[in-house]
Amino acid sequence: MGRHTSVVSQPPICKEEQTDTSLTPTMETRREAKEGAITRRDPSPEFTDSKGVQSLPGEAADQNSVISPPQLEFRPFRDLYTTPVKIEYGAAQDEYFIAHLGMLQMYSTELGQRFLRVEQNKTAISKAKTMLDMLDEVVMPELSSECWSQEVADEALKVVHLCLQKYPLKHQRVFIEKSLRKFADDNLFGDTKKIKNGSNNSSVRNKGIKEWELTQRLQQLNAHGVKRLALHLKSSLWDMARREETTIEENVYRAAAQGRIILWGVDRRSVHSVLSWVYNPGRGLEYEDALHLCDILQLSRTLGMQDLTQVCASILSRTSDTAISNAQRSGISLTCLLADQGLEGIDREERVEHGFVRAVFDYVLEHGDAPTVLQDMVIQAIVSTRDLETFDYITIKMSREFSLRLNKALLGQPSASQTESMPGSQFTGVENESRTMSTPCAPEPPVQG
Repeated sequence: MGRHTSVVSQPPICKEEQTDTSLTPTMETRREAKEGAITRRDPSPEFTDSKGVQSLPGEAADQNSVISPPQLEFRPFRDLYTTPVKIEYGAAQDEYFIAHLGMLQMYSTELGQRFLRVEQNKTAISKAKTMLDMLDEVVMPELSSECWSQEVADEALKVVHLCLQKYPLKHQRVFIEKSLRKFADDNLFGDTKKIKNGSNNSSVRNKGIKEWELTQRLQQLNAHGVKRLALHLKSSLWDMARREETTIEENVYRAAAQGRIILWGVDRRSVHSVLSWVYNPGRGLEYEDALHLCDILQLSRTLGMQDLTQVCASILSRTSDTAISNAQRSGISLTCLLADQGLEGIDREERVEHGFVRAVFDYVLEHGDAPTVLQDMVIQAIVSTRDLETFDYITIKMSREFSLRLNKALLGQPSASQTESMPGSQFTGVENESRTMSTPCAPEPPVQG
């Protein structure tokens, strides 16, 4: 299937270079950059994928274009490229593109607000990683007990105290204290080999020691006790990091704090098409078929890119509406389009158009919050054709909300008998009756004489 390109024409590019490159992307400069009116001195960087390959959006477009646009170059401000973002996608969760937050938030206010909200948390995560690195440098499991000197133990205990008192992620700091307290009580303070002065340590035998601050109690541990404690803390921090990773898909803010956008389960071609549209608006939106365009539509809604959502919905609605009208003139019912039957003998371009109808119907029925323009198109198609077989196709799939909208639309339409008696009606009774019946998906075989 060829790749299609749909483009909205852009204003001419300003040929004068900007002399002030220190500007930040304010609302005004963002608007100008979106319109393609600003140039940079150096070529705009492409987004790169997980294999380090630069992607050149728009190169693969062929001659089968929905709209043939002028090819315009897009050169926004250098400052839009200062914050790289890792966009992770794919079922295996191991593929990604490196894009730029400044470019993405130009088309998505939602993404901009998301990353702005987590800016403080992002700093905390960076500090937490620094503490874990400090612990890794001091605590090495392969280091033998003989090499674990008191000096090393003192350094490790300083990091333990730092985590207890100043670990930047407060919700994890509480867990760290509880975990260390329980581990010390269960495994260290009851073992005289892990405390200073062994059995002669009267402080450990003191019944009130459990009321002490944890940092004070840990001072009673000798080098071996500190080693066990530090190894436990290191293991706990790594466990928390792994748990954060398993829940990061549900928490977009947690991912944003790490400079990531999680799109696991989304295929490569959809992500590439969206980024191509963002980085090269003059080239337009590239897609291979109706299903691909529906995937782009859903991804644009996930990312909060309203302009791209409108572009996708407009193409889907317009093409589907045209396909339904052409099919009716050819005697092909809506049911046949949805079932992909009775389409023998039509050319390739028409088959591509017909594929849009089923793709849009399936998308609207699967997503109860589909764009209104698509819901209206589907409802209007059902109401205007009055194809009873179409109801059988959609009944098992449609949501309650969509069913209510469809019922209201049907109730608002006059029946066939009412249409007959309407003054100035252009239909006869026979014509109106034929409009309520579905056209066979295939012509009946001729009678053999």
